[in-house]
Amino acid sequence: MNNNMPEKAISIFDLFEEAKEDEDYYGSPVRPLEIQSGQKVVFASIERLIDIVEGDTYLCFVWPDEGSFDEKGHFQFNQGYDEYEPVIIDQTTANAMKIVYQAIVPDKQEIFVQRIAKDRINFMNMVDLTWSCIK
Repeated sequence: MNNNMPEKAISIFDLFEEAKEDEDYYGSPVRPLEIQSGQKVVFASIERLIDIVEGDTYLCFVWPDEGSFDEKGHFQFNQGYDEYEPVIIDQTTANAMKIVYQAIVPDKQEIFVQRIAKDRINFMNMVDLTWSCIK
Protein backbone atom coordinates (compact mmCIF):
# COMPACT_ATOMS: atom_id res chain seq x y z
CA MET A 1 0.00 0.00 0.00
CA ASN A 2 1.27 3.45 -0.94
CA ASN A 3 1.40 5.70 2.15
CA ASN A 4 1.59 8.83 -0.01
CA MET A 5 -1.94 8.39 -1.36
CA PRO A 6 -4.74 10.35 0.31
CA GLU A 7 -7.59 8.39 1.84
CA LYS A 8 -10.09 9.92 -0.56
CA ALA A 9 -9.03 11.38 -3.88
CA ILE A 10 -10.99 14.24 -5.40
CA SER A 11 -12.38 13.29 -8.78
CA ILE A 12 -11.85 15.66 -11.68
CA PHE A 13 -15.42 14.80 -12.65
CA ASP A 14 -16.63 16.35 -9.40
CA LEU A 15 -14.66 19.48 -10.23
CA PHE A 16 -16.37 19.76 -13.61
CA GLU A 17 -19.74 19.74 -11.90
CA GLU A 18 -18.59 22.54 -9.56
CA ALA A 19 -17.08 24.81 -12.25
CA LYS A 20 -18.87 28.14 -12.17
CA GLU A 21 -20.34 29.86 -15.22
CA ASP A 22 -20.72 33.18 -13.44
CA GLU A 23 -19.29 36.39 -14.88
CA ASP A 24 -19.27 38.03 -11.44
CA TYR A 25 -16.83 35.38 -10.22
CA TYR A 26 -14.13 36.67 -12.56
CA GLY A 27 -15.24 40.22 -13.00
CA SER A 28 -15.76 41.83 -16.33
CA PRO A 29 -13.59 42.29 -18.21
CA VAL A 30 -10.65 40.04 -17.38
CA ARG A 31 -7.58 42.23 -17.90
CA PRO A 32 -4.52 40.50 -19.38
CA LEU A 33 -0.93 41.66 -19.63
CA GLU A 34 -0.17 44.44 -22.11
CA ILE A 35 -0.41 43.14 -25.68
CA GLN A 36 2.53 44.13 -27.88
CA SER A 37 2.10 44.75 -31.60
CA GLY A 38 2.89 41.68 -33.67
CA GLN A 39 1.73 39.20 -31.04
CA LYS A 40 -0.38 36.41 -32.54
CA VAL A 41 -4.08 36.72 -31.65
CA VAL A 42 -6.22 33.61 -32.22
CA PHE A 43 -9.58 32.20 -31.17
CA ALA A 44 -9.19 30.03 -28.07
CA SER A 45 -9.21 26.28 -28.71
CA ILE A 46 -7.57 23.07 -27.52
CA GLU A 47 -5.59 22.98 -30.77
CA ARG A 48 -4.11 26.41 -30.08
CA LEU A 49 -3.23 25.35 -26.51
CA ILE A 50 -1.33 22.39 -27.95
CA ASP A 51 0.39 24.74 -30.44
CA ILE A 52 1.68 26.75 -27.49
CA VAL A 53 3.00 23.61 -25.77
CA GLU A 54 4.66 22.38 -28.96
CA GLY A 55 6.47 25.53 -29.91
CA ASP A 56 4.66 28.87 -29.87
CA THR A 57 5.99 30.52 -26.73
CA TYR A 58 2.58 32.05 -26.14
CA LEU A 59 -0.52 33.10 -28.01
CA CYS A 60 -3.13 35.74 -27.27
CA PHE A 61 -6.66 34.32 -26.99
CA VAL A 62 -9.95 35.94 -27.90
CA TRP A 63 -13.44 34.46 -28.34
CA PRO A 64 -16.01 34.77 -31.16
CA ASP A 65 -18.57 36.57 -28.97
CA GLU A 66 -16.04 39.38 -28.40
CA GLY A 67 -15.39 40.35 -32.02
CA SER A 68 -14.00 39.20 -35.35
CA PHE A 69 -10.93 39.35 -37.55
CA ASP A 70 -10.88 41.94 -40.33
CA GLU A 71 -9.67 41.27 -43.88
CA LYS A 72 -6.06 41.94 -42.80
CA GLY A 73 -6.27 39.42 -39.97
CA HIS A 74 -6.44 41.99 -37.16
CA PHE A 75 -8.91 41.26 -34.39
CA GLN A 76 -11.55 43.93 -33.86
CA PHE A 77 -13.57 43.88 -30.63
CA ASN A 78 -17.33 44.35 -30.90
CA GLN A 79 -19.01 47.41 -29.46
CA GLY A 80 -19.46 46.81 -25.74
CA TYR A 81 -16.17 44.91 -25.53
CA ASP A 82 -14.01 48.02 -25.82
CA GLU A 83 -12.45 47.41 -22.41
CA TYR A 84 -11.36 43.89 -23.32
CA GLU A 85 -7.94 42.83 -24.55
CA PRO A 86 -6.67 39.46 -25.78
CA VAL A 87 -5.58 37.11 -22.98
CA ILE A 88 -1.95 35.97 -23.13
CA ILE A 89 -1.56 32.22 -22.61
CA ASP A 90 1.95 31.03 -21.72
CA GLN A 91 3.52 27.58 -22.17
CA THR A 92 3.24 26.66 -18.49
CA THR A 93 -0.52 27.25 -18.40
CA ALA A 94 -1.05 25.63 -21.79
CA ASN A 95 0.94 22.54 -20.76
CA ALA A 96 -0.97 22.20 -17.49
CA MET A 97 -4.27 22.43 -19.38
CA LYS A 98 -3.07 19.82 -21.89
CA ILE A 99 -2.13 17.44 -19.05
CA VAL A 100 -5.57 17.77 -17.45
CA TYR A 101 -7.29 17.41 -20.83
CA GLN A 102 -5.40 14.19 -21.57
CA ALA A 103 -6.15 12.80 -18.10
CA ILE A 104 -9.93 12.95 -18.37
CA VAL A 105 -12.33 10.56 -20.10
CA PRO A 106 -13.50 11.41 -23.65
CA ASP A 107 -16.98 12.70 -22.76
CA LYS A 108 -15.48 15.08 -20.19
CA GLN A 109 -12.76 16.04 -22.70
CA GLU A 110 -15.53 17.30 -24.99
CA ILE A 111 -16.90 19.50 -22.18
CA PHE A 112 -13.38 20.82 -21.54
CA VAL A 113 -12.91 21.63 -25.26
CA GLN A 114 -16.32 23.33 -25.51
CA ARG A 115 -15.73 25.50 -22.46
CA ILE A 116 -12.29 26.61 -23.69
CA ALA A 117 -13.77 27.83 -26.95
CA LYS A 118 -17.13 29.13 -25.64
CA ASP A 119 -16.12 32.40 -24.02
CA ARG A 120 -13.65 34.09 -21.70
CA ILE A 121 -15.50 33.18 -18.51
CA ASN A 122 -15.69 29.47 -19.32
CA PHE A 123 -12.04 29.50 -20.36
CA MET A 124 -11.04 31.01 -17.02
CA ASN A 125 -13.12 28.30 -15.30
CA MET A 126 -11.05 25.68 -17.11
CA VAL A 127 -7.83 27.45 -16.08
CA ASP A 128 -8.99 27.39 -12.44
CA LEU A 129 -10.01 23.74 -12.78
CA THR A 130 -6.61 22.93 -14.27
CA TRP A 131 -4.62 24.52 -11.46
CA SER A 132 -6.81 22.89 -8.81
CA CYS A 133 -6.03 19.49 -10.40
CA ILE A 134 -2.30 20.18 -10.78
CA LYS A 135 -1.73 21.27 -7.16
